[in-house]
Amino acid sequence: MKSDIERIDTNHRRALFKEEKDIEHKLSEISKRIDDLTQLVDSEDTNAVSMYGSTIKEFEKLPSILELNLPSFSPKEIKTEQLKCDFGSLSSDDSSSSDSLLLDDLRLITTLHTGTQKANKIACLGDEELWVLQENNVMELYNLYGELKVSIKTKSYSFPVCIAVTRDEEALVFTDRRKKSINIVRKSKKEKTVKLKAWFPLGVCCAYKNDLLVIMENDSMTEAKVVRYTAEDLKETSSIQRDDEKRPLFSSGGSIKYLQENINQDICVADRDAHAMVVVSKTGKFRFRYTGPPETNYKYYPTDIATDKKGLILTADYVNTCIHALDMDGNLLRIFECKEQPCSICVDSKNNLCVAEFNSHNKVKKMQYYNQI
Repeated sequence: MKSDIERIDTNHRRALFKEEKDIEHKLSEISKRIDDLTQLVDSEDTNAVSMYGSTIKEFEKLPSILELNLPSFSPKEIKTEQLKCDFGSLSSDDSSSSDSLLLDDLRLITTLHTGTQKANKIACLGDEELWVLQENNVMELYNLYGELKVSIKTKSYSFPVCIAVTRDEEALVFTDRRKKSINIVRKSKKEKTVKLKAWFPLGVCCAYKNDLLVIMENDSMTEAKVVRYTAEDLKETSSIQRDDEKRPLFSSGGSIKYLQENINQDICVADRDAHAMVVVSKTGKFRFRYTGPPETNYKYYPTDIATDKKGLILTADYVNTCIHALDMDGNLLRIFECKEQPCSICVDSKNNLCVAEFNSHNKVKKMQYYNQI
């Protein structure tokens, strides 16, 4: 684009320079004719006066207006989330300030009534729509009024394990444990699929660069790892499985594990088999493990996980009927009590928490947990 602009600029300057020279030449001719007439008036040469013929018609016609064809610019839609994917975003990592902004209890904003009997997994699309994974092979998109917008049914006899929305909000991603596949759907049509060998996928999330993070276990359910894929062609770029001392970072056993990437690009895993949330850096360096409130005999059952724009990590604890809120360094800030057991959570684009509960059947609650957003 820069070279095109420079070329157009050069051509326009050349045309304007030529037009300026032509006008200056005309003005010079007019000045010369005026001087000649002045001399003729003062002259006593009657022969020259009688022979004079007016030349004004030569200058009656004004020079044509120069028309320059200016280029037109067609801007593309600016997608805020994509800009954050490309350039990142600023946020405060001061845990005390995050703590002071949190409410003591969750505050109900609205209740979304869906057509599902049970929502196994939910994923926010912006702040006005919500993907719901039913307890079968159907994934549905609802608006805040409970109106069904899109319904997708997989061909597999087993239902997808996890769903996620890409950071640019252009596609839905789901994992299929039975078919050992990771799938990307755009406009209700499956666009890309990668099938795994000797491993089956569990949780999936979309990273800030629009990459995909997938946690999976091997067929014998003795090992677990997190794999990063490119969203464009689903190529594996990295794998995280063990710490510096070659010990497994994540437990195995077949239970569903979910994960999210935080704003500092930490990878946060809700490891139900280990009764822990495990957090590692982008490169796989172990950061911390959370197993519940410190100095207690608390038994922690993380069923789902979400992160927000301020770097908070939220986990649903369905056995203890609550949601844990931690800062990005693992400090516990709040435990929000729920009326029903939370099975799935997600955070919308306005930092509101959506909660699907085990016994709420077709309801998803949108909750406020900050004093101010």
